Amino acid sequence: MISNKQAQKHENGPEARAVRILFVVGTLELGGAEDLVSNWCVLLKEWGFDCHVLCLLGRRGPHVERLEAIGVPISALPEGTGHGLRFIREYATIVRGIRPNIVHSQCAWSLPQQTLAVMLGGTRHMVLTVHNTYPRGSPLQRIRRVLGFRLASRRLSRIVGVSRAVSDHARNWWAVPTDRIVTIPNGIWLDRFLAAPGSRDDARALLGFPLSGTLVASVASFCTQKDHRTLLSAAAILAPRFPQLRWVMVGDGPLREQTEQDAAQLHLADHIAFLGKRTDVPRILHACDMFASSSRWEGLPLAVVEAQAAALPVVATQVGGIPDIVEHGKTGFLIPPEKPEALAEVIATLAANPDRAARMGAAGREKAAAQFDIRKCARQYAELYRDVLNGKRLAENARDTESIANAGP
Repeated sequence: MISNKQAQKHENGPEARAVRILFVVGTLELGGAEDLVSNWCVLLKEWGFDCHVLCLLGRRGPHVERLEAIGVPISALPEGTGHGLRFIREYATIVRGIRPNIVHSQCAWSLPQQTLAVMLGGTRHMVLTVHNTYPRGSPLQRIRRVLGFRLASRRLSRIVGVSRAVSDHARNWWAVPTDRIVTIPNGIWLDRFLAAPGSRDDARALLGFPLSGTLVASVASFCTQKDHRTLLSAAAILAPRFPQLRWVMVGDGPLREQTEQDAAQLHLADHIAFLGKRTDVPRILHACDMFASSSRWEGLPLAVVEAQAAALPVVATQVGGIPDIVEHGKTGFLIPPEKPEALAEVIATLAANPDRAARMGAAGREKAAAQFDIRKCARQYAELYRDVLNGKRLAENARDTESIANAGP
């Protein structure tokens, strides 16, 4: 007889039979890959998987407490390990102690060392999720990258791209055979963003934002990839025309201080609020009128998915997997990267047409709910683990990245 608990597991996700997965991340700070690993662990444990986490750059971040609370063991390489022989030795020792069925890494930057460590640790199967597209680099860098990754990729059971663009990028960038690559789009906890915690004015009052005027949200790390300079230039263009338009920038990073200085030099100090890292992003999004992203390159940014789930029209650059999220003219607008004039133009269009902005936001929420549920994402990974352990090769139709990306729950 099947117990109620067993029946619930069968209904909500694939039965796990105690498959042990070791997730490898840099840290457990707030961030796209880190959030995903934390959320996967929550769901996979509910479905009976035995989840472990290895941090390569330090056992720190808010997800540590969350994972410990649900009984996920967290290991970390010792400080000062570097990326050489000690890295391989310490990594292999941890793998040997945990004895996972699959090592699932989110870190492509040390892949040759990781694959060797996994092999020395006695685990046969390794999966890599590629979360981003990357600049091409110099010819010498490209040669080293292709040679190093191609050799290491022979040890990978699967390579997962988080968007079609990332999967294509992995093929071309690393010269990886097509039969190793699948696409599984990222997902979020939709409930956090679909259910608005009160009205827009209530959210603004709680956060201390002005009740009138247009608020543009940006949630991103302050780094070269995210190109906040383009956001500042657009804000400077818009300020004279829309004096009540304000910007809310959430995040931290190496370029935050420089960005704040640049904003002051552009006389935007009264127009932009720098909020740092926040855990109340849903409330912040519900207080805003639209979302802007100016990335130079991307994978499939969760911040954009979250903005659409919160019913905000999105203005974003047409890079990486963003076109998989934002439908130009329907859920927002796509613009070329590093074009502040184009960014300012579409923000002005939305600010001047709040009804159109609301329709776009509603369409974006509908798309996010249909395509980017974390439960759907986790189910696809659970099935991938099963296929890997059962020795199942990618079906011909599954080699088309869209077949898995568009698969149902």
